[in-house]
Amino acid sequence: MGIIPDENNKSSEYLYVNINVVKSAFNILFVFNRLVYLESGGKIYHTPGFTWYTGRSGTHAGDYNYIMQSLEEMLEEFLNEYLKVNQK
Repeated sequence: MGIIPDENNKSSEYLYVNINVVKSAFNILFVFNRLVYLESGGKIYHTPGFTWYTGRSGTHAGDYNYIMQSLEEMLEEFLNEYLKVNQK
């Protein structure tokens, strides 16, 4: 059956964003976490799990606006995907 999002517990959902900058390099990670469940051997297991993620690495050549632009693009990507599956 696989891992299935728990639609009855939306309060456990959150978007984790991590940005690391080291010298001229950067890394951005977006992870959407929510409660999921797995049926196995007649039992149901509930656990936090990520259901969507994306990341980006690059160099910024001293232009921190480039990092912010990347962050904005990734946030827009997430919001578009989230709204596609969560609109009623």
